[in-house]
Amino acid sequence: MQQPNFKDIGGSQQVNNDFYDELVIFGAKEISMSSKNLLGGRSTAIFGGIEVDLRQSEISAEGCSIDLTTMFGGNTLKVPNDWTILNRVTTIFGGYSDLRVKDPTYQPNPTKTIVLTGVCIFGGTEVRNFNKAH
Repeated sequence: MQQPNFKDIGGSQQVNNDFYDELVIFGAKEISMSSKNLLGGRSTAIFGGIEVDLRQSEISAEGCSIDLTTMFGGNTLKVPNDWTILNRVTTIFGGYSDLRVKDPTYQPNPTKTIVLTGVCIFGGTEVRNFNKAH
């Protein structure tokens, strides 16, 4: 597998690759993907947080799967409004929230589906399509 190409963009990183693999322990990381063929990724947050912005990406024709592992921390995915999320994340004393602002004219498109897998223990997994006001 090809190694990711990282660019520093004002405190966050831009990843130009079709798959990401991020690990944070006692820290925080923000990345922004701009793939035209997103295959998926893996985010592991232990006592920390990872925020992955996928709003500039397009899902691969082969499908997309993201594995999320959260322990005493948080994983956040920012996705375009027209993507369908299949949540298969197991939560144990944790939570999963889909906080996307829904468009009433939205029609599901099976070619724009992400499957989320993994485990969330004493932490949180969040999907949204907006930037959080700080």
